[in-house]
Parts: sequence; C-alpha cells; structure tokens
Amino acid sequence: LLYSPSGASTAAATTALPEKIGTDKNWDYRYAWVRDMCWTIKAFILAGLLEEAQAGFNWLTRAMRRDGCEVKICYTLAGEIAPEERELEYLSGYKDSKPVRSGNRATSQFQSCVYGDILICAALFIAAGHVIDLQTARLLCKISNLCANQWRKKDSSIWELQELEHYTYSKVSCYMALQDAIKLAEQGHIETTWIDRWKRE
Repeated sequence: LLYSPSGASTAAATTALPEKIGTDKNWDYRYAWVRDMCWTIKAFILAGLLEEAQAGFNWLTRAMRRDGCEVKICYTLAGEIAPEERELEYLSGYKDSKPVRSGNRATSQFQSCVYGDILICAALFIAAGHVIDLQTARLLCKISNLCANQWRKKDSSIWELQELEHYTYSKVSCYMALQDAIKLAEQGHIETTWIDRWKRE
C-alpha cells in the first residue's frame, strides 16, 4: 500500500484485525516498516518503476535522518517514529477479539537485520542509476558503522520476538550490509574512511 503524499509504504490500512477470530494476535500495522520499505523499493526498481523507487528511498532516508540516524524499525507515514503499543480497553474489538491495539511494540526493538535491508536496498538503488547526495552518503556510512558496532549483539530479528537471541538471519544480514558498504565505498559513492574496519568485521 503506497502512500503517495510521502512515498511511504504501509503494512496495512487497519489495526486490531485478528489473525484468527477470538485470539489476541491483532496488531496495529498502520505504519511503514524499514524492512518492508526496502523490499518495496527493490521491487519498484526491478519492475522499472524508478519514480516510485525514488519517492520511497527519499522517504526512507528522510525518516532515518530525522531520528538522528538511530535506525528505528517502523515509522509513521509522515516519517515520524511510530508510537509505542497501547491497549484500548474501552473498545471491544472485531467480533470481540481483544485487545484492540494502537501503536506497535516493534518500534523500540533492536533488529540488527535491518542494516542489511538498508544497505542492500541502497546498493541496488545506486546501481539502477540514481545518484545519492552527501547527506545520504553520510547516513549510509553511519548505518554501516552502527552495523559494525552492533552485529555481535542479540536482537529480536525479522520475527520481532520479545526474547533477544543470536539469530543467524540477523548475522547474515549484517554481513551483507558491510559487504555492500565496502562495495559502495570502493565505487566512490560513500566515504572510504572506515572501509578497513568494515572489512575486519
């Protein structure tokens, strides 16, 4: 679902619709996940929809810069940090499927796999012929350094689990992030200052 005023892609237009009637797995998906945005941008590029890819990439980089380059997992369609999850106890829910939720707990999770999504997306975006500005180049360097600093930590990974673990998926994603960071630096798209460090990691 593409929100054309900002270029963001939302996971859903609804909240609190249960996966199964009567259960509590009824999440608020009215936000844009960084991972989903990256996959959507890649799909646009592969389909030849370069204007849509440009709009999505611009939204993504603006949202991350607004937060001081500390990557969050999901944002509002306007690019602000998605609110924390809260339960609306005064609502009965769809066919009495409680609780009704607003906000999403993933917003404050640490998911190191997102670094891979961002750098892989950026590399494909540039390979498609787009030129990034200095601010975006610096943002990608900061994200690459975050990845180098944090890839050894436990995280919630793509499954957004509450229990932090060392997930193989996240480790491989971080490896791919640093590989693409090295490639982008060698090609002159981002600074080479930290390239040796990225290679060591």
